[in-house]
Amino acid sequence: MRNSEQIFDELLVLNAQSGDKAAFGLLVKRWHDRVCRQINWMVHDKDLAQDLGQECWISIGKSITKLDDPNKFGSWLLRIAHNKTVDYLRKNKRHQEILNEISLDNRDRETAIDVDKEALYAKLQTALSVLDQGHKQVLKMHYLNGISVLQISEILAIPMGTVKSRLFKARQQMRNIINQNKE
Repeated sequence: MRNSEQIFDELLVLNAQSGDKAAFGLLVKRWHDRVCRQINWMVHDKDLAQDLGQECWISIGKSITKLDDPNKFGSWLLRIAHNKTVDYLRKNKRHQEILNEISLDNRDRETAIDVDKEALYAKLQTALSVLDQGHKQVLKMHYLNGISVLQISEILAIPMGTVKSRLFKARQQMRNIINQNKE
């Protein structure tokens, strides 16, 4: 069953497709933070994430009429953000290492005041650094951004089974690494 937020987004999309600028503005207001978080997760630079987010909205404004199913707006939007970010990173080789080296968000580090939390954070960071990029990506999208398996599948253009498999393997690998560090 769809919730009221999804239905409201669908109505906004339909109105925006009809040329309603206020509806498009509400979509931007409702989704901009999620888009910027998704981008920032990849580039680790909030200012750059804001800039790329603006570029995404320009593209979306130009192509929103091409979206056939308003129900898929969220995954369509995040896929555009993902693709724009990957394109940017490919074009800017100085950021290439960021694609391969993804660390936990600095906010997580600042909130880990307790020694136990800091130790756990270090273990998680070590475990994440061992994972390959594909496993890190789905793990972070699902657990840090709260994106569903179906939406991840649509955003990354991979089968749902692959997303589930990557999540399972990533959790298993992280569990093994953390348990090895306990000994």
